[in-house]
Amino acid sequence: VRTLHELPPHGPWDVKLMPGGQVEVEFIVQAALLLHPAALPAQTIRTAIARLGTLGALDTADQAVLVAADRLWRTVQGLLRITVGPRPPEALPEALLAITGDGDEAAFHARMQAMAAQVRSVFEAQVGAVG
Repeated sequence: VRTLHELPPHGPWDVKLMPGGQVEVEFIVQAALLLHPAALPAQTIRTAIARLGTLGALDTADQAVLVAADRLWRTVQGLLRITVGPRPPEALPEALLAITGDGDEAAFHARMQAMAAQVRSVFEAQVGAVG
């Protein structure tokens, strides 16, 4: 949890380090795996999520949030790396806006914030409040 405070995001499109971002998705899963080692080995984060669900460590709604967030965060990261390089930009390139299907940067950012809020809710339920 200390990492969440010591590594602030690099702008509004840093889906890895943003509150509710990829780091939190992976932390939730890793913490659950420590408590439920029967879910190991898991080759991917999504495999781990499915196995944790089978064991009852994650309910269906939490699984859905984590899988959707993992998919969205990895898609955004990949597209940004291809188009602008390793450091997230301050503004989303026009080419990416066409891909998002949200129509504009504000709408896509709002969708990302809603996803991040869901991830943070799962984080707090599974790991505890971020202090």
